[in-house]
Amino acid sequence: MDDERERAVTLGDIARLQAQAHEEEDALALYHEELTIFQQLGDVCAQAVTLLDLGDLHLLTGRDFDAERMYQDSLAMFRQSCCEEGIYAAQARLGRLAMRQGQRAKAAQLLQEARQGLERLGFAPWVASLGQLMGQASPQAPS
Repeated sequence: MDDERERAVTLGDIARLQAQAHEEEDALALYHEELTIFQQLGDVCAQAVTLLDLGDLHLLTGRDFDAERMYQDSLAMFRQSCCEEGIYAAQARLGRLAMRQGQRAKAAQLLQEARQGLERLGFAPWVASLGQLMGQASPQAPS
């Protein structure tokens, strides 16, 4: 079981490197393989992290709808597994996606929730980053 988990983590690491190298199709295949292993292991939190990575890949390739679906699925799984940090990470990604789509009110709400949660958990760098995004998401901010 530990060997399979290590294999899945390694697949995810390689997939991230391939995504950075713009080898999106290869990265996509590896992420799906990683997700399958975590499903077989019954590791809901790890599945949710992989879905975040898949969402990021879809966002990178301009497939916003697929990215949003991955982020929403991830958020639901993080809630199921009671992983607070993951919940806020998914909300932050959904907020950034809403910003990208021009949905400022939705973005502001998601980013505020993520920021408050991460602040409570002590993730100062993320809190600062989300604070900057929230300024851009506020309805009175220039486009």
